[in-house]
Amino acid sequence: ATTGEMLLTMKEGWHVNAHPASMDFLIPVNITLSKDPQSLQVSYPKGHAIETPLGDLMVYSETVSIPVILKEEQKLDSITLTAQACDGSTCYPPSTWKFSLENTAGSAAD
Repeated sequence: ATTGEMLLTMKEGWHVNAHPASMDFLIPVNITLSKDPQSLQVSYPKGHAIETPLGDLMVYSETVSIPVILKEEQKLDSITLTAQACDGSTCYPPSTWKFSLENTAGSAAD
């Protein structure tokens, strides 16, 4: 297995919904492996509470590290991150980013 992390950094005043989202209609941060979702284990950290007109919501803000484990190394693929960014007054439509995975392991002689 290969371990790593997704490091998310938000500008001051911005946040994304924690995973799981506090309310059904909010979009949580979601990390998936494109071809074989079962091969990726994601350990979403607990968010922190903020007060909003909707009530207290669990969010990630500033910088959050999300540990991931790729269970099967031979299945190099891409990781997809989906998040819904919000500022103090508005939540925007979710965005999706795709990151390529490459085998960068060196030999013992390196």
